[in-house]
Amino acid sequence: MKTWIIGISLMLVSGIANAACNTGSLDGTSKVFFSIADSDSLSWQRCTLVVAKKGVIATSSVCTSNEGTEQTVSSGNFTIASSCSMTGEIVLGSDTLTIVDGQITRNKFNFSGVGLTTEGLFTFDGIVQ
Repeated sequence: MKTWIIGISLMLVSGIANAACNTGSLDGTSKVFFSIADSDSLSWQRCTLVVAKKGVIATSSVCTSNEGTEQTVSSGNFTIASSCSMTGEIVLGSDTLTIVDGQITRNKFNFSGVGLTTEGLFTFDGIVQ
């Protein structure tokens, strides 16, 4: 009997830990690292993104380039499916980073994916703080 109760408890805890994602899955602050390749250069951005309700990226979010240039996010958003896939857009000055395909881990601590900029391609990795 004890084994049966423990088994059910583990199944319930496992189900909670692996719950489906939603638009609020990334609410809060995340560190996100972008590797960017355009027609003639490679660069990166490290960002602290503040995600408010409904996936909106707050204008208090900031990115710093590999050259040390700091930019505030003008606007942005994440759209997150129940399968934990994601798309979105982040506007930094005159450049728009469009997330074409991303994925959030089931524990909702990490996310990564690929996208397009105004002039090239990028990959990204994020850590929810």
